[in-house]
Amino acid sequence: MTPLALALRFHETYERLAPSFGYETRTDTRAFDPESKNGRLMVAVCAELLSLMSANEVPLTVPHFHGLDTPERVCFYEQEFYVLSNFSAFAVEFNGHLFQTAEHAYHFQKFPNSGTVRNGIIFAASAHSAFKTAEDFKTERRADWDLVKVDIMRDILRAKVDQHEYVRRKLLETGERELIENSWRDDFWGWGPNRTGRNMLGRLWMEVRSELKTRNSSSVSLDRQMADRPPYPKEKP
Repeated sequence: MTPLALALRFHETYERLAPSFGYETRTDTRAFDPESKNGRLMVAVCAELLSLMSANEVPLTVPHFHGLDTPERVCFYEQEFYVLSNFSAFAVEFNGHLFQTAEHAYHFQKFPNSGTVRNGIIFAASAHSAFKTAEDFKTERRADWDLVKVDIMRDILRAKVDQHEYVRRKLLETGERELIENSWRDDFWGWGPNRTGRNMLGRLWMEVRSELKTRNSSSVSLDRQMADRPPYPKEKP
């Protein structure tokens, strides 16, 4: 395979899969142009990868593990536990509104005084579109947003867990491992480009997981107490 053929195949595959992960590509880049700046860069990258593969410096087979997951941590940005991503397709009812995703719900809370922006977010075709709408109007968001956004996100995650059994099950499957949003773009909600970010979304998920385990443990304990109680005496006729 030539570098140009590989670049073309990569571009076509990316354009086809991107919407499934909540991304929208720009109209002006949907047609691959090998003479454009991005096109030349992609061909150059593919040429180097092919050269490394031919020299056996890059494995031709993918190891059998999920991304960056280890026995100590779970990365959920686009991996097995993508269910924990705000972009995953789980509707959330929050504060009297039904949202397509947790991402929609989060950005909606930024604009309590703008019905127009709120409508643009709640009816956005994808989580990415909701994010872009919020970015376009960020000068209009509530003044205290940075003070309240973490608490709002925590409540949205709780609602997502409460409303979806599958989300609860996947969250509990993570055990005691550290949860990381391995986003290379965001060093507040994720771990950022240098893996030194605050990973606030992962930290909130670990809080919610702890709450869920405590709740489940209390429920089991109550069931056992009820089972161990002696039967009520029969009333005399």
